[in-house]
Amino acid sequence: MKLETLEAAWGQQPAPAPAADFAILRRTVAPELRRRSRLLAYEAGAYLFVLLVYPAFSLANFRWFHPAHALLFEGVVALHLAVFLALLAYVGRRIGRHRALRRAGLADVRSHATVAAAAIAAEMRDSRAALALAPLLAGLALLSGYANHAGAYGWRLFGLQAGVLLAIALPVGWACWRHYRVNLKPGLARWQAVLRELEEG
Repeated sequence: MKLETLEAAWGQQPAPAPAADFAILRRTVAPELRRRSRLLAYEAGAYLFVLLVYPAFSLANFRWFHPAHALLFEGVVALHLAVFLALLAYVGRRIGRHRALRRAGLADVRSHATVAAAAIAAEMRDSRAALALAPLLAGLALLSGYANHAGAYGWRLFGLQAGVLLAIALPVGWACWRHYRVNLKPGLARWQAVLRELEEG
């Protein structure tokens, strides 16, 4: 059987057969692991960028615009830094777990299926965690707007800020939701089916 025929059959099967060509298995799992490594690196870089840039912007804002309530402003800055430090530590732990997955021996179909299922399940947990964190991050942004303009922060400014946040969050949220439903859930189901078939066989 030609390699192209095997690949086509692999893509059409709802649950890949354990007897599928081993090279195709390797080519299926390795790019997904590398993709997840890149996503985690981008996330860590984003948090690190915020931790480096946000204090500088806050200092410039405090110096040139003189927020009405200095103590409130400083408290909001400290809260932002604490949250993003915690997020950076959290993504660091996830990177460590992912590296352990990548170091796992991939000598047979079972090990490939186990690692692939674990990687997809971890990405699904990350997606749910991001959804849970979205209100917190939006609240921090709104609180920062209030701290910068305390005394002049009315419904108009609140509505403008909330509108900008929604314009950013809705497309990103839709893309993440679609990836979760179209790629992650079916992908996890396929690899779990492989593991069940191996156990029954």
